[in-house]
Formats: sequence, structure tokens, C-alpha cells
Amino acid sequence: MCDYKNREVQYFELCFSNGNADTETWICIKGVRQPTVSEANEFCAKDTEMYNAKVVSVDPIDETTARDCYDFDNEANWPVFG
Repeated sequence: MCDYKNREVQYFELCFSNGNADTETWICIKGVRQPTVSEANEFCAKDTEMYNAKVVSVDPIDETTARDCYDFDNEANWPVFG
């Protein structure tokens, strides 16, 4: 397993879509580098199945925005991409 404690963690917003903009879903993940869309789909395989949609975009966001927009109650247990 990689040691992420010595690497800077960043936050990324992922958009899941099935082609209908009205049903797009956004989540926040953390990682030590920005995933490609393909890598994000692999990393979030359970989510793509749950939302019946694929990741269509990966955008970096700063920690303040991430904390303002997403529930961080369980953030210490989030998996880290990278």
C-alpha cells in the first residue's frame, strides 16, 4: 500500500452522467494526483454502478470549496486516488 502521509492530498469533483444533464451527480474525491476520466471510472466503479452513470469529468477543486460543498464527516476514511 502506498504511504500517502508524505504526499499532498488534493480534492477533485467528479461528474457522473448518463447523458441527461438533469440527472447528473457530483461527488468529491481526494487524491495525490488528478485521475483521468478512465481512471476515475475504475476508482469509482461502485458509484458508477449505483448511479447507473459514468464519470464524464474530473475537475480539481480547492479544499475550502470541497468542504463547503460536500459532507466531510467521514473524510478520514475516504480512499485516496493515486
